[in-house]
Amino acid sequence: MPSPSTINSRPTINSPWSCLETLPGLIALPRVWRARLEEMFERVKALILQANATPAQLLPCPPGCGLAHEIVCRPDGSLVATCCGDPNRPEEIVLTPADITPLEVSWSKLGRVLCEALALHGKPAALPPPNTIQIGAWSDDGVPAILTIQVCRPAFRRVVAELVARLQGPFILLAPTSDHFDAPCQELLAHARAAFARPSPPTNCSPGSRRSRKRRMRLRT
Repeated sequence: MPSPSTINSRPTINSPWSCLETLPGLIALPRVWRARLEEMFERVKALILQANATPAQLLPCPPGCGLAHEIVCRPDGSLVATCCGDPNRPEEIVLTPADITPLEVSWSKLGRVLCEALALHGKPAALPPPNTIQIGAWSDDGVPAILTIQVCRPAFRRVVAELVARLQGPFILLAPTSDHFDAPCQELLAHARAAFARPSPPTNCSPGSRRSRKRRMRLRT
């Protein structure tokens, strides 16, 4: 897993769902999350993020020199990092403990939010494929609803193939976007009588605000 401190900010991604598929390990410093989510940052943080106990040792450069800078704790307890993008004018960046505390996706919080929004029966369970969990069950038949978050199409396809082989029956596969869902994935799911769904962004979800499942999730079989 890459260090959260070495993931530099990228162009803003308007959807929090799309953002999740661009962060390997689903962990980054607050300034990276904020740069990508802008006004949605606080909402997403409250809904699905949690602090990681290990402080970052490197800081993605805020001025944008493209490097990550070592975080130094001074004798007085203050935290700083120095950007030397311009050797003639090094820039000192003053930090707080919150600035260097990575935020990561909480799978349990995300699962609860999606179950609430999609009217699923909460039934969390760990699964072997990476970044993949069962969050709940669909309908009275108890069809497993499985969430996977992958950063590339080959990884997504491997997860689909493994789930089909392991479950050998119907299930609903949820993902932040349909960017990685292609014809081979559709063929694999069809053989298992499974479906693919792309839920609406979690920022629209809050306790007590359920909407129709047909309006909240697009199914592909």
